[in-house]
Amino acid sequence: MVYDELHQTQPTGLRYTTFRLDDGRNLALVAVDEPLRQRNPLLEVAAFRRFTDGIAGRCEIPPQTAEADQIGSYRLFGN
Repeated sequence: MVYDELHQTQPTGLRYTTFRLDDGRNLALVAVDEPLRQRNPLLEVAAFRRFTDGIAGRCEIPPQTAEADQIGSYRLFGN
């Protein structure tokens, strides 16, 4: 499981959370520290790579990614 490996390996500069929406879809938020934006530490997690292998075939709507700049947060990522 992805979270088991994350807790075990504790990748530097990565914050990750997932939500299940009320319509059954999932939402994942990934935050990477600014100096690490050139590489996403989540992609180095073997369990995450296994989870994403063939994911488009398991979804009615293929996963979508977008980059965003944080405007503000209140304790969402432990800040």
